[in-house]
Amino acid sequence: VSFFYFFFFNDTATTEIYTLSLHDALPISVKRRSVKAGILMCDIDFFKQVNDVYGHNIGDEVLKAITRSISKSIREADIAIRFGGEEFLILLQDADNEKAKEISERIRQTVEASEIVASSNVIKKTISIGISIFPEDAENLWKCIKYSDVAMYKAKTTGRNKVVRFESSMWESDEY
Repeated sequence: VSFFYFFFFNDTATTEIYTLSLHDALPISVKRRSVKAGILMCDIDFFKQVNDVYGHNIGDEVLKAITRSISKSIREADIAIRFGGEEFLILLQDADNEKAKEISERIRQTVEASEIVASSNVIKKTISIGISIFPEDAENLWKCIKYSDVAMYKAKTTGRNKVVRFESSMWESDEY
C-alpha cells in the first residue's frame, strides 16, 4: 500500500520537518546508494472549473479521488505529497528516466480513466505531469523540484493531459 502524505504549513515545526525530510533524507539516501530518484510535479487540469461549477465540497471529493488514483499508480516505496491546491509532488525511489516516465504515464492514464461520482455527478479529470531526475538534472533536490514544475507547465501549455520530461532548454536562469 502506498502512503499519501498531506502537509499543511500551519506552524514552524511542521514546515521544518517537511523541509528537513525533503532536503536531507532523500538526497542522502540517493547519493549513498548511487541511484536516481524521479521527481514528478503533477497538476489537475482545469480543477478550478470543478470548484466553480460544482462547489468546493465536490472539489474536495475530486481531490480525494485523484489522490486514490495516484496512490494506486505508484509503488510502495514512492512518496506522494499534496504540494498545494491541486498540485502533487511525487518522489520516486530508485527511478531512472524510463521508470519515471512509465510511472508518470500510469498515473496519467489512471486519472484519465477514472469516473468520479460526487453528488450524482460524474466528473472526469486529466492531469499534467512534469519529470526531472535527481541527481541527473541537478545536484540540488529543490532545483530538480523546480525543473519538474517547469516541465509540468510545459505539459499544460502544450495541450495538457500529458507527461513532459524536463530538458535543459526549458530553463535558462541561474536562479530557481
